[in-house]
Order: sequence, then structure tokens, then C-alpha cells
Amino acid sequence: MIFYLKKHYFDGIDSQGNAIIVYAAELRILGLKIPFSSYIFSSNNKVIEKSFLKNLLIHKNEKIDIFFDKKMCVSGTWNTIDSGFSEDLFRYKDQILKWNCHHPKAAFNVVFKGFSFSGFGYAETIELPFFPWKLPISELKWGRFLSQNHTIVWIEWIGNVPIKKVYWNGILQNNVRITREGIYFDDSADFLSFTNPEIIKSEPLLVLATKYSFLKLFFPKKFLQTMEIKYKSKSTLHTNSNMEQGWSLYETVLWNK
Repeated sequence: MIFYLKKHYFDGIDSQGNAIIVYAAELRILGLKIPFSSYIFSSNNKVIEKSFLKNLLIHKNEKIDIFFDKKMCVSGTWNTIDSGFSEDLFRYKDQILKWNCHHPKAAFNVVFKGFSFSGFGYAETIELPFFPWKLPISELKWGRFLSQNHTIVWIEWIGNVPIKKVYWNGILQNNVRITREGIYFDDSADFLSFTNPEIIKSEPLLVLATKYSFLKLFFPKKFLQTMEIKYKSKSTLHTNSNMEQGWSLYETVLWNK
């Protein structure tokens, strides 16, 4: 296999808006195995981001434990609340892009540089067995909303082969619009609204490739202009004249290839 990427993603936000996003990935390309892990911590309009060429120790089942070493300053657990689901999103030749949303809602607890916080979190794993610039995407939208009684997870591709998957409490929804302001369920009056979204990351992949310059040998220059914008937002789900608040983490990726 010329290219294979397995990427684990974990996140969590507490009631005060303290947020953590963790990536743990293994990239295999042209026979070379490259481990990668990173975190983004967001609190009070302050963002701390670090990345490392090293493996992240993960124990995964109904409960996920992650461990960074002392230099990385992060450890945490995610305990399942909602049952997961998975999708085969796209097939390129005989290879399949798999999306495994194994922890759509979990109770998380994280220690970051001695600061402990907890709340609702999310975890998924992506397996991509072909070059990412082969995906028929011009824009990618992904996100999740978690509250006491509700879990909404979404992914949308805009491009030659459009895809839209929105799961609400584990049930795939139809006739949904994903906008900058929120998510609208057109078969009802229900909608999810984002309140004062905060950008916690906005940069092209080129920034990462500049830090790890060997990546420029494997990824096309144009693809490295792909732009990633991550948001954190307090959100309100409006259903049948009821409202429930929670937090959303979501992103838009402007694909270049």
C-alpha cells in the first residue's frame, strides 16, 4: 500500500468552554512509517497548540485512556455514553475511506498542565488508504453538538461526489441544511444555532509542512494550501418550543488539489 493514514480524534468541552482537541495518527507513505500526535487547548480566548512526531499511547474500548508523556502535559479518559456508528464514506478503486464514530458522546476528564476539567466529549477514528487529494471534495464541513439529552454529529462534502450525513441521537436525518449559523432540520421546525462562534484555528496545511519540512516531499504544493478553520461555539438546540444548550466543535476545510 503506497499511502495509509489512520487518525484518532478526541475532544471535550466543559461547561465553562474550556476545550481540548487531541489527534493521534500514523501515516504510512512509500514504505515510511511516520507517527504524529498533537493537541489544541482553548480557554478564555487563549489557544495553545503543540504537535509531536511520536506515538500517543491509547487504550480503547468502552473507555478510552490517552497518555502523553510529561513533556506533552496531557492525559485523559473518555467513557462511552452514546453508542457509536460507522460509515464507508468513499471508495477509490478498491480502497475505502472509513469513518468510525465510536464515541459520539462520552464523559471525559482531562488533565492539561495540572489543570483538570471534565464534561461531554467525542471520539472518532478515520482510516484513509489512498492519497487525500484523490477525494472528490472542494469543501468539507464536520462537527458535533453535545448536550445533556442530545447528540448531533455531522459531515458534509461539497464537490463532484457530494455527501451529507447528520446523525441526531444515533438516527440518520434527511433534509438537513448545514449553514454558518447552525443546522436546520427542514422536515420540522427544529434547528441548532451557534452563538458567537470562536475561531480556535485557521491555517493552511503548509504551516505543518513548514514545521516538518520532509512532508513537502510527499504532498503536492497545491494540496498544502488546503485551509482548515476550527470553531468552538456555545449552541442551542430548539425543538418543539423547547431549548437545550450545549457546546459545538466544528470545522470547515477548503480543499486544494
